[in-house]
Amino acid sequence: MINGNWSKLMIMMLVLPGLMYTTCGKTPVTPNGYRSFSSLPPGQQTKEFGSYPISKQVDYFIFEFRYVHPFSNSLAFVIADRGDQAVPYMLNRIKSENDDRDKLAILYIFKIMFEHDHPTDPQGTLAALRDVVSKMKTPSVKESADGMLGVIESHSAVSRN
Repeated sequence: MINGNWSKLMIMMLVLPGLMYTTCGKTPVTPNGYRSFSSLPPGQQTKEFGSYPISKQVDYFIFEFRYVHPFSNSLAFVIADRGDQAVPYMLNRIKSENDDRDKLAILYIFKIMFEHDHPTDPQGTLAALRDVVSKMKTPSVKESADGMLGVIESHSAVSRN
């Protein structure tokens, strides 16, 4: 119980600084179909979300992570549950995003993935994520990303033992 609450507190401490500046410099563009999706009851949202292609799932999650507060954690879990199937797309996507805040949203999904089910190649994935985080330019977002990366690294170390 205490570990669960501590974990939630740590996540908020890592994510909150980056979220404080989520709308700076970027006008939110609502992804196609998101409005009708968001009007569904939460249980139905999760079921519907699972049927979407990963590109649409990531689009919706990035939008929620940046502009809907609190964002729906369950969406990140649905993507993370794809496991190794999601890793190539997610690595390409995080590398190709221009906005550090969008990268932070994808990194959050990787964090959940590492906490619950490690990718087949955790060290290769971790090396790619370190590279992405090292190139972030927005100080507050990079600070949050460094914290998330630390959590990912700790779970990666556990998986090796």
